[in-house]
Amino acid sequence: MALFFALGGTAIAAHHYLITSTKQIKPSVLKKLKGNVGKTGATGKEGSQGKEGSQGKEGPFAGTLPSGKTTTGAWAIHGGTGDTTAQTAISFAFPLASRPTVHVVPGGGSPPSGCSGSVEHPGASPGNLCVFEGFQEHVTAGATQEYEPASGTNSESGFTGAALYAGPETPGDAFEEAGTFAVTAP
Repeated sequence: MALFFALGGTAIAAHHYLITSTKQIKPSVLKKLKGNVGKTGATGKEGSQGKEGSQGKEGPFAGTLPSGKTTTGAWAIHGGTGDTTAQTAISFAFPLASRPTVHVVPGGGSPPSGCSGSVEHPGASPGNLCVFEGFQEHVTAGATQEYEPASGTNSESGFTGAALYAGPETPGDAFEEAGTFAVTAP
């Protein structure tokens, strides 16, 4: 038991002398523990402006579709019962520098001069827009018409795309068709 009291007294004494806060240290001793603040170093002056870099090469996106390059896309038209016509628009990925010559390739027909390929793989010679008819239901093959969206001029394309329209084979029927297009810059 004497050992228990001896060890307990040591623990109480150790706790009493354990420093847990600077408030337990005599102020004059605490002052000696702190050092003086040194002088602030000199500030250097700002360096001169560097040389301008060289002009970078043109990025992947051109302002207009480059000459001889082709872009393709898809289109679809749907008209309900009683509609006399329905229309849709096609947009070129890049604008053209000049208007292309327009050709509508009837479903199952042979491509005319200026067009190549098929509805699955449409192609166009430079300066041509080839609109291929594909799937058709209640629409006569070759009946798709095209016009310039800004002016409404038939058989003419705009610089950024064209509009298409069609009507039902039999008036009053619902109808639909879909296809593809290719345009190549002159």
